[in-house]
Amino acid sequence: MRAGSRRFRGVGACALAAAALAAVSCAARQPAARSVDGVTYGTTVQPFRQRWWHYYERGVSWSRGGFWDEAERDFRACLATRADDSRRARTYGMHFVQCFVHRELAAVLIERGRLDEAERELRLSAAQEPSAKAEHLLQRIATLRASARGAPAPQPAPIADELAAAVPPSLTLHSV
Repeated sequence: MRAGSRRFRGVGACALAAAALAAVSCAARQPAARSVDGVTYGTTVQPFRQRWWHYYERGVSWSRGGFWDEAERDFRACLATRADDSRRARTYGMHFVQCFVHRELAAVLIERGRLDEAERELRLSAAQEPSAKAEHLLQRIATLRASARGAPAPQPAPIADELAAAVPPSLTLHSV
């Protein structure tokens, strides 16, 4: 009986040591949140559990604070398990969030001056889930490239002209 209790103590001690080591090693990999002007960046609302939606939320937080390296790292970690943009991405159960990881990664890449890679991410995002922000960022890339060449920035067509072109002549109103 005595040998059995020693064996149990040894197994319990090993299991406890392994759990402590795992907790410490996981905690060490996570970057510490940073505060700038009283605002904390690199945080999530729920405890961080290394799910794709946690990486996405924390990446958005990092990018709002201008921490581009951390934001890119988290967006790429999100992309490792979720490869598409969606307005209703399912996290678990009946919980859904908006996830535009390609678009947000592209915004970070624009800030870092990597326009070709950013454009690829934006085109992929727009193909999966079109958004006005993706179109705006594509326009920003075109403007940045034009200014680098010294050419005038391309001007987007006014929305009123696009709508007028889309309305058939039979539907136009005439004053009487």
